[in-house]
Amino acid sequence: MNPTYDFTGQVAFVTGASPGMGLATAHAFAESGAAVALTDHDLTDM
Repeated sequence: MNPTYDFTGQVAFVTGASPGMGLATAHAFAESGAAVALTDHDLTDM
């Protein structure tokens, strides 16, 4: 059984949102109604 959450009107700030667990978390928050801000830091692009 998966619980359901309602984050309507809430903001989620997800750090480490590169592909993988962080991005999946961001998607889950968004699907539950939250406004989502993502951030990640990748030194390979510098």
